[in-house]
Amino acid sequence: KLAEEAKATEESRLQKEAKNNANNINEADEDRKDKKAWIEEGQRAAELKENGAISELVDDTETKESKENGQTNGNQMEQADDNKKKSSSKSLNYFSYEELKKGVDGVDVTKKEQALSDDDFKTVFGMTKDEFRSLRKWRQVLAKKKVRLF
Repeated sequence: KLAEEAKATEESRLQKEAKNNANNINEADEDRKDKKAWIEEGQRAAELKENGAISELVDDTETKESKENGQTNGNQMEQADDNKKKSSSKSLNYFSYEELKKGVDGVDVTKKEQALSDDDFKTVFGMTKDEFRSLRKWRQVLAKKKVRLF
């Protein structure tokens, strides 16, 4: 009886270990795929930048220019809000960055970035709306998460 219990316990342990190993393999595969996608996107972005298609890329770290100027994304976002307050000629369909972060009735939560004026969009994202739309969807999502509009 003890031998049967020991055998069952050992089988259970081995099954858990096999499951953990399978999970580790799946995670490694996902990491590899993510790295490959990042490399491909980086190559594509470098080509676009080289061709003058985009002036600045959304990155998960502060841009070189921001570091040189001592400016962070937070400062850029505050500047966008200041620009919004100063401009009285903007369309009523545009909202400030702060308003969009909190949520605005009638604005699709998955498309908040579209409710920013062109100037505010460039200040917050560091690129034009057309440049943003040219990015792959997953890259757009990362950019929106970075500025807390997702």
